[in-house]
Parts: sequence; structure tokens; C-alpha cells
Amino acid sequence: VVCLQSYVRRWLAQEAVEQLKKERTRRLAWFEMQDRRCKEEKEEQLRDRRNRWMNPQSTEDFSLLYHALESRPESNGWGLVYPVQSAAPHQWESANGRLLEMDTAEDIRARELEELYNEISLYTVDKQQRLTFLKKLKNNVKVYKKPSELKHNMFFCHGCHRYLCSADFGSCASGRRSHWCRNCTRLDNIARSRDEDSVYKSILRRLRSDEHRLKTEATIPFLLQVSTAFTLCM
Repeated sequence: VVCLQSYVRRWLAQEAVEQLKKERTRRLAWFEMQDRRCKEEKEEQLRDRRNRWMNPQSTEDFSLLYHALESRPESNGWGLVYPVQSAAPHQWESANGRLLEMDTAEDIRARELEELYNEISLYTVDKQQRLTFLKKLKNNVKVYKKPSELKHNMFFCHGCHRYLCSADFGSCASGRRSHWCRNCTRLDNIARSRDEDSVYKSILRRLRSDEHRLKTEATIPFLLQVSTAFTLCM
């Protein structure tokens, strides 16, 4: 009886060890699958974000692009850009790794003013060059004195309710002159609430996929909306 019991215990121990080995192998495979899945999802999110940066179409895409511009390293803590940095072109990396640059009308104007400032700051120039720089400065910052010339260059801002020069207004996407001056537009962009919830959409989509795989009759995850997931995560 003792001999039979030893053989039985040995067989039970071997079965328990084999079961533990199978569980360990299955768990390691599950961890590896989860790591691979997380990497694939992260790469997919990065590709989707880059595509939305390059080709914004919806309001959420433009909000994402605005947040990306807000987090530019050239900006200081108040959301403003230093004068020298404002003359630099906008740079971003494309999907294939190339560095793209774009000059806006504000960048070109800032570069001209920076060049003018550097010329005016020179002290080791002769009198003729100094006069040339001063004439150039006068042409860049001249003010119309004749009312007949001034009235054709002044427009009313619907934001601050002031009459400003046409240079203080930007242009809309349609090419027409904006009804808000640049300062009011900048303040509106800073004060406007923009929620970028693509991350929470990805979390909710993954939750629904996991719940559906574990239990096909699950309905609670599909009742959750992006706003609810955003509130729970916050």
C-alpha cells in the first residue's frame, strides 16, 4: 500500500508540474501577445495622428493640429513666440521621415522686420548707409496722413469694435478678409475650448473588442460613449 501510494503521489506531482508548465507557457504567450498588440496599436495611433496632422478634415483633426502647434518648443509659457523664433518657418516631420517647412505671411513679415531691426542696430556704417536703412524703416512703418488715403485702408473689427489698419486683419480660408483682427483671433483661439479625445476613442474601442471576445452577449461596453469614457478617465 505504501509503495502504491508513493507511485500515485509521484504521478499526481508530475501532473501538477505539467499543468503549471502549461499555465506558465500560456501566460507568457499571453503577455507576449499583449505587448505585441500594444506596440501595433501605438504604431497605428501614430500613423493615424500623422495622417490627421497632414490632412485635417474634421473639427477634431483641427483641434489636434492646434494642440500640436500649442506644444511647439519655440513657445514660451504664455503661448507667445519670441521675436527671433517667430521669423523661423513652421517645421514638422512627415510620415516618411522628411522634414517639411512652411512659411506663412506672418513668418515672412517677421523675417523682414527682423532683417530691418538688425540693419538699424548696426553702428559701424557710414552716413549714406544709415540714411538708406532709415528710409527703408520709414517705408515699412509709414502712416497715412491724408484722410482720403486713410479711409480706404481702415476696417472695423467685430471683436474689439475698433477701426484698424488692413494689415491688422488676416484672411479666411475662402480668401476674403476676416471680420476679426489678428489680436481678437489669437485671443479667441486661446480661450476656445478644444477637446482632443482620440486617445479615449481608442481606449473605448479596445474595451469593446476585449469584452466582445470574452462574452459575445456583452452590451454594457457598447452603451458607453466617448464623453463618458473621458469623464471616467479624468
